[in-house]
Amino acid sequence: MSISYRVVPRSRSKMSMEDKKLTGRLFLMLSGIVFLIGLFYFWFFIATANINNFWGFLRGQNGKEATASSSFNALPSPPTLADVPEFINKKSFNIKGYSDPGLKATLYINEMKSGDTIVDSSGNFLFSDIKFPTGSITLYAKVKNSKEQESSPSKSYTVTFDETAPKLTIDKPKDGEKFTDPSPFYTAEGSVDEDATVYVNDHQAGLDADKKFSIVLNLKEGDNFFKFKAVDKAGNEVIIDRKLVYAKP
Repeated sequence: MSISYRVVPRSRSKMSMEDKKLTGRLFLMLSGIVFLIGLFYFWFFIATANINNFWGFLRGQNGKEATASSSFNALPSPPTLADVPEFINKKSFNIKGYSDPGLKATLYINEMKSGDTIVDSSGNFLFSDIKFPTGSITLYAKVKNSKEQESSPSKSYTVTFDETAPKLTIDKPKDGEKFTDPSPFYTAEGSVDEDATVYVNDHQAGLDADKKFSIVLNLKEGDNFFKFKAVDKAGNEVIIDRKLVYAKP
């Protein structure tokens, strides 16, 4: 008994129609997805740019206002006074300092306004011929800009008027003293009554805690002349001359 099979071919035209419909639906679906993605990105970037511009505008406005406010409220920096002495022996003196060019500098003595000057283009200013009252004073300076905004005070200084020379005592040598020794070296001694700098023929002699000094002098045979000088912090000075005769044995 034989069995036979017959393969019935599928309709080519029917498969073609179904494939076309499926392909069309897929195309439409992908096109829609692409469109939606494009629309989303377009909207996202436009919106983001607008938001950034908006916040940037606000920040810019706030920055301008803050800058303007900061500029308006900025006070000048305090000036700097230079080389202010602790003691002075003159009834008039000069005070110099530094600040920003163009500002007006004002000097105060014992909390009272003493004088004004303008800071030059190099940042320097000078108060000249300031009258000094007797005793001690406290001084400082301030600066002011064109808007009349005033700085804080500079560092405050206390200056004392002193026109009395220090008292200098020479214990040895006595004037005209004769020194006889094989060695030409002689130790001079003395004292002062206040903090001062002592010189012997322009050579400085050191002071101890009791304000006494000693210095070794190198003598030549015959007459030796020495100038003892004491200078205090105000610049007052006293000078004592001594002659020492050295005779080598």
